[in-house]
Amino acid sequence: MPSDRRPESGETRPAQAAIGEFSRRRARQRSLKGGVLLILLSLVLWMLKFRGGPWSVGVVVAIVAVAAATGIGYWITWRCPDCGKSPGDAGRVLNYCAACGVPLVEGASRRVEQTPERAEWVVATLRPRLWWVRGGFVVALGGGGLVGWLLGRAGMRPWGLGIFLLGLLGWTVLLGRIWYCPECKGSLGPLRADHFCTRCGVPHSRKGLERARART
Repeated sequence: MPSDRRPESGETRPAQAAIGEFSRRRARQRSLKGGVLLILLSLVLWMLKFRGGPWSVGVVVAIVAVAAATGIGYWITWRCPDCGKSPGDAGRVLNYCAACGVPLVEGASRRVEQTPERAEWVVATLRPRLWWVRGGFVVALGGGGLVGWLLGRAGMRPWGLGIFLLGLLGWTVLLGRIWYCPECKGSLGPLRADHFCTRCGVPHSRKGLERARART
């Protein structure tokens, strides 16, 4: 069972308050994304309807500035109410914080029960898988891109593009085959190594395991 006490400071924080605050933050993030998308769509439609193309430098700069400001604001404000760190990718299931493991939604008060040996096995299993995923990404993007570029210069552009796409497809298959939580079988972030599973809350790293043990 997760504790309502922060391991770093020992300060008690009711889980219900953290869950409510995270719900409000998630609602604000969704409103922000909706507003930004509306602004960007308005700029594009204005350019197409009243300018008729080609696109002016001012509109392109405005679109880039809005997108960059949104990304920076999102990165600053998307934080766990308990530990103040990023709780995980917003597009994933976030029942628990990826950094500290506290519950973030109603009904997420129970975790998968683990023996100490099972917890150690989960951490030991995911560590080499992470390097396989990262290495496969580098090989697919870098190696496939280099081969594609060389074939393109040799007048074999379709072959080069095909090899590059096959490399990305192979990496995607590798991601689906090995990069998931050993306990709940939920998919993980493509290149991110979280300390806790955001679906079931079990530790996924040595640091997460130490934090979980410190709470108990």
